[in-house]
Amino acid sequence: MPISKILDNLENVTGSGKQYSAKCPAHDDRKNSLSVTQGRDGKILLHCHAGCQTEDILSAMGLTMKDLFPGQEETGMRGSGKPRHEKGTVTDEYVYHTPDGTPLLKKVRIQYAEGKSFYWQHFNGASWKSGRNGIVPPLYNGNSMVKDRDIFVVEGEKDVKTMKQLGFVAVSLPDGADSRWRDEYGPPFAGKEVYIIPDHDPAGEKYAAMLAEKIFPYADHVRVLDLKRIWPALPEKGDITDLCNHLGQDETIRALGPLIDSTPVWLPQNSPPRFLARSAEEFGEDNTRFVWYPYIPIGDYSVLMAEGGASKTMFCCGVAATISRGGLLPGDTVNKVPPKGNILMISAEDRGELLKKRLVESGANLSRIRILDCMDSEGLNFNEGIEDFRTMVMEAKPCLVIIDPWHAFLGDKVDINRVNALRPVLQRLANIAKEAECGMILISHVNKRAQGENANNAATGSVDLINASRSAIRIIRCDEPGKKDMRIAVHTKSNYAREGKSILYAITNGGGIRWAGFSEVDRSVLEEAARYHKTPFELLNLKEKGEEEENALAEAIRDLAKEGETVNISYEEMRETYGELIFGTGQPKKLLDKLANTLYAEGIRIRTGKNVKRDGKTYNGFSVTKGRASDDDHLPAA
Repeated sequence: MPISKILDNLENVTGSGKQYSAKCPAHDDRKNSLSVTQGRDGKILLHCHAGCQTEDILSAMGLTMKDLFPGQEETGMRGSGKPRHEKGTVTDEYVYHTPDGTPLLKKVRIQYAEGKSFYWQHFNGASWKSGRNGIVPPLYNGNSMVKDRDIFVVEGEKDVKTMKQLGFVAVSLPDGADSRWRDEYGPPFAGKEVYIIPDHDPAGEKYAAMLAEKIFPYADHVRVLDLKRIWPALPEKGDITDLCNHLGQDETIRALGPLIDSTPVWLPQNSPPRFLARSAEEFGEDNTRFVWYPYIPIGDYSVLMAEGGASKTMFCCGVAATISRGGLLPGDTVNKVPPKGNILMISAEDRGELLKKRLVESGANLSRIRILDCMDSEGLNFNEGIEDFRTMVMEAKPCLVIIDPWHAFLGDKVDINRVNALRPVLQRLANIAKEAECGMILISHVNKRAQGENANNAATGSVDLINASRSAIRIIRCDEPGKKDMRIAVHTKSNYAREGKSILYAITNGGGIRWAGFSEVDRSVLEEAARYHKTPFELLNLKEKGEEEENALAEAIRDLAKEGETVNISYEEMRETYGELIFGTGQPKKLLDKLANTLYAEGIRIRTGKNVKRDGKTYNGFSVTKGRASDDDHLPAA
């Protein structure tokens, strides 16, 4: 490249012939620190007296090392600080922004008859000025990466624009295939599915290999896509824009899906597998311990579900308070001494002052409890910011972490209703609980789905939240008369032990809780009550009444039974003899069949479906035999 073209990119140029000085574009230069010299062979030498590297100086001008050698530049100069003097047309402008969206740099594309060139401008807060001014360009369109998990990396801004038109999120490095990788480019790719689309030429292949190697440590997966598998006649230097122009947008979109699915995940050469299964013999014994047996295991997360206003936060304050003062929680039949460690409470809804009040009311030792309240927890994210969460947990050294509600910290990129989106986040939380050797309670709101089949379907979002958990607790209001200020914690799932007793607790006037024993309302009662549209207390009353009716009917059958005889009796005779309510509100045949097994153990046999004749009329009835069975006896099913 002629020295004049180099000088066009610089400011405050002085000198003549083959020796010049100018302000260095790689740093905030207030005096001419850069020497520009052209040797006898035409090679251009750059030297910054402030110590800037040649590559950084060239990058700031939008040039590369080959631009310093005569005859090596591309036709239609690839990079330039100012427009060429030959007649050309501005075909596009690409603006680079800061993370907050402020304009930072602009790359202008000039098209000439013999090729193209680019020049850079920087924004000084009021207007665009020539050159990069020492500013390192970020990823082009990098701000869009936060919106999607699938990211395409292409060679230039033109291709980014094409991908956007196709409905995809794409980024590029500032100098195409000649770009230098910078450390700050890596973190935005964390947790992403990355698809690299290089141009079809040796430089593109080299560029793709460099990108894959650099992005691999950050991304979940990297794939390098070969456009020739879609268009075998893709021309030399062909790119995704050429493919789109050839096939059209709709066909390009349809073709990219199968290409992605059939492209293997990129792995470094000779690298060990990312996932390696071990022999079962290598694993130790399962010695699961509990913060609260069997409700909260150590090394995994548990889910606490409740509808709004059911006092789930108060419940957790009561749990934290009991542990903090060295007490054992109700129903714990395994722990002989309280768990050691702090309690970490993270809330997206409550202020620290309110949580403190509830903890004090429940008798907490505040020195053992740490709180990240709704004011300080803003921005906490279990997806992109999982390392921030991990660091906080490890520093707190907790025996228990309480997150209220947990889905407030998912971020806007995780669909809580999609299993494949939710499971990786849940796995990260479980891994942190295991690493920190603590229990973890994820508080969840309750949705309005039908819950008759499974009480655990109550949790907001995908059922995978409960499916992947090791323990789940459902908080309900106590509807028993005289206990309206009480709640019931029902253990609805337990993978490490049998489900624990349902815990009864009262809400105090100050917002604390008082443990009040146990309740008969268990998971089966919850599910049966939902199916029959009853409250748990109504269902228990019906069951109790049914048991009383069943016992009364059994006593009547015992009274009828005669040793060595078969007694036939109609349902009407039973009502006349023992009262109208002898069968309760149920069907006689079903009630008697239900009793058959119980009474058979006592030597009494019942046979239903009998026709009993009385006074010349036939009635529905049954027979009762005690002692030796006759051929006509009914033996109940096993």
